[in-house]
Amino acid sequence: MTYLAGAGGIFHSVDLARLKSYAFEIGPLRPPSEGGSFSLLLRVTRNCPWNGCTFCYGRFYNREPFGLRSVDEVKADIDSAKAISDELIEFSLRLGYAGKVGPLAAVLQSQQLYGKEETDLTEKEFKNLYCLVTVFNFVVTGGENAFLQDADTPIMDTGQLVEVIEYLKRKYPGVKRIASFARSKPSSRKRQRSLAGSARLASPGFTSGWKRVTTSC
Repeated sequence: MTYLAGAGGIFHSVDLARLKSYAFEIGPLRPPSEGGSFSLLLRVTRNCPWNGCTFCYGRFYNREPFGLRSVDEVKADIDSAKAISDELIEFSLRLGYAGKVGPLAAVLQSQQLYGKEETDLTEKEFKNLYCLVTVFNFVVTGGENAFLQDADTPIMDTGQLVEVIEYLKRKYPGVKRIASFARSKPSSRKRQRSLAGSARLASPGFTSGWKRVTTSC
């Protein structure tokens, strides 16, 4: 049990155990725009099916093979993210902040959660902290943007992709924009009407302005 100062400087006893138990899979790469908008990051595919860009392959994806995650795996990650959101709101209410999660920033520190510096965290602890901070930033900025990782999410079976998007929208009705990396050729084969009623899947744009790269992707 931990004692935290709430609204008005009043201390409350809270149990951080559940908050420290949540984690979900986050990929290594997202566009700068998604960091600025504090998007919720959800890994739908692993690595990149193209692997032809020398500035990316062998660096961020560490030359790992491309793979699709199952719908159930992604749904479980969405559930974990939602559980973190709910837990943060519950803490806010208990501490007298009326559901506003902004004041909880001081709680989401390695010293507060684990009693040690971030550089001393285990891999499991660091993953938990990263997930907590990702969801915190998403919620505190309005919970309107999500980014589906890793590369080329539209290569996923359309029915499965729609199922993931619709599940995300059910858990987070406030999400207005869902973006993803995508290659132009697979995306062009996706019929926009096949996504109708679920969401508008936006591609942030080409990674490179070099014509040779953009025409081959």
